[in-house]
Amino acid sequence: MNTVQSNISRYEDGTRDIPTKTLFDLSQFFGVSVYYLMMEEERLKGGKQGVIIDKIKSLPAEQLDLLEEFVDFLLNR
Repeated sequence: MNTVQSNISRYEDGTRDIPTKTLFDLSQFFGVSVYYLMMEEERLKGGKQGVIIDKIKSLPAEQLDLLEEFVDFLLNR
């Protein structure tokens, strides 16, 4: 990637933006689009909530109904 470890750490923790060329190189290396990498970064910024939302999106309708009931229970206790 033609960069030092400290830059990679800054990319990961969001204190430094990834240069366009580096983003393109990463997309080529991993075989994904630049858009995918950017959206993955946004998802990760959501932290635990982002991970939970991703899991919720994969639930079938019946389980979503149960989850909604459970969330209502938690909010009202």
